[in-house]
Amino acid sequence: MLCIPDLTGFTRFISDTDIAFSGKVVPSVLKAIIHSNQSRYHIGEVEGDAVLFYAFEPFPELSKIYDQCMQFFKSFRDALDQIEKEFPEESSRYLKGNKLGLKVILHSGLTFPEKIDTRTKLIGEDVIKAHKLLKNSVKEDEYILCSENFLSQYSEKEITTSFFGNQMIKGRDYYEHIGMIPYRYVPVKSSDSRSCGTI
Repeated sequence: MLCIPDLTGFTRFISDTDIAFSGKVVPSVLKAIIHSNQSRYHIGEVEGDAVLFYAFEPFPELSKIYDQCMQFFKSFRDALDQIEKEFPEESSRYLKGNKLGLKVILHSGLTFPEKIDTRTKLIGEDVIKAHKLLKNSVKEDEYILCSENFLSQYSEKEITTSFFGNQMIKGRDYYEHIGMIPYRYVPVKSSDSRSCGTI
């Protein structure tokens, strides 16, 4: 299982924001996401605006994966709230209007762990697919996106009940050299993530 919490609006935020302030915001929110990993997923990579988590089979229940995703959103929001308290003027100037958001990509497939120096690097087409899904046609700013390959491990009943009545929206995107990747996604509102408790 590959799980990638990724900052939305990152390029715009970096280009429009004073580098000293963005240098405080981005590490803070990525650290918050990492520290909220209560499911103890392995950390593959910390990228510029994302964290690659992974887990091997057997995977957790879908409801627990959903809870963990919502915890990522809550920790992200809490980190932004703290930054706004510490740096009110800069936050008002650069973070006003929810310029920075979060999405979480979930995908599963075959990967090959390779040891490079002291770190484990995941290699394989499905790692590429998970990263490709970061660039999709979803219009919402914040959401959880699950590839159909990931969801195929669970029953439709479990999918419905695990997302607590949220109706998943179907979508698909075509990627060169890979083909069409079908998925479902759930928009996440700020109020949803703020009201999420710890797992």
